[in-house]
Amino acid sequence: MVKSTVPVGTNDHVEQFIKDFLVRKELHIEVASNPEFLAQGSAVHDTLHAARIIIGTESKEAEALLREIYEPFQLPIVAMNRRSAEMTKYACNDFLALKISYMNDIANLCEKIGANIEDVAKGMSYDARIGANFLKSRNRIWRKLLSEGYKSTEISGTEGRISSAYSGGSSGCQCGSENGALL
Repeated sequence: MVKSTVPVGTNDHVEQFIKDFLVRKELHIEVASNPEFLAQGSAVHDTLHAARIIIGTESKEAEALLREIYEPFQLPIVAMNRRSAEMTKYACNDFLALKISYMNDIANLCEKIGANIEDVAKGMSYDARIGANFLKSRNRIWRKLLSEGYKSTEISGTEGRISSAYSGGSSGCQCGSENGALL
């Protein structure tokens, strides 16, 4: 089971690598994608009280085994193929980065026109389509770095690989996680 944020298609390669070098060829090996959605400083809580469990498998048998493992947690389970699970992790990370970046842009605009970002964010938070999470704007310097440096997600159609990049404009600041996914 791979829990890390990895480029889409990585688990296919991991499974093939294991099968290619497996000494006992009669063993049945399957790799599952089970991305984590943990916030910094709250890993135990986020594991035990997750909003959902994503499991990406290529067989019903592997899916059933993972459902059995996670059943005691009584959390919603969303089952899909491995590539969809890998992509779900990227989509969530990128959406969160987009929301934070957007609020930072709104904060910059508020600063220019004399509006109060906290009041604007509070007003937005009551809209059920938007929600209250991650509407806090970062400080002025961080907002400037994000707005100058965020580069959009790139997908290479030939390999089906995805990467998200952030480089902090002229300051050269690099922010992100392994494989470039924004956390």
